[in-house]
Amino acid sequence: IGGNLVSSPAVSGNTVLLGAPDGRVHAVDIRSGEIRWIFRTGGSVKSALAADSERVYVGSNDRHLYCLAASDGSLIWKFKSGGFIFTRPVIAAGKVFFGSYDQTMYCLDAQSGELVDRFITGGKIYSSPDGADGYLLFGNNAGEFFCLAYAYEKSF
Repeated sequence: IGGNLVSSPAVSGNTVLLGAPDGRVHAVDIRSGEIRWIFRTGGSVKSALAADSERVYVGSNDRHLYCLAASDGSLIWKFKSGGFIFTRPVIAAGKVFFGSYDQTMYCLDAQSGELVDRFITGGKIYSSPDGADGYLLFGNNAGEFFCLAYAYEKSF
């Protein structure tokens, strides 16, 4: 795969998914080590990936969050944020949440990639969010910690 890998992997079925500093996302068979597919983003991939059985979500330094088909790496949709994306996306309640250097926590519809909601903080978001019991938890580089409730219709 090469380069200085800083992105944490994700697993979907028997496939491990890895992001690389050259902007590529690699899908590798866990058993054989064989590369199943490669997708190239427009910038370095430093964020951890998130995946379910059908889709892979990955942020890039080109300011986009990408949604790829887990089966073949084809692009389903991409969403442009206002800054670099280093956070791991969280998939919950039919939505995908991610933070950006533009000080914003985004909530997108996981199927369409359409913006559902956003929450602007007072600092860049480096830390990956986590979700539990209908709450999204994360911090920013201004030393603030947030606990946001999300609902099934509207998010924040």
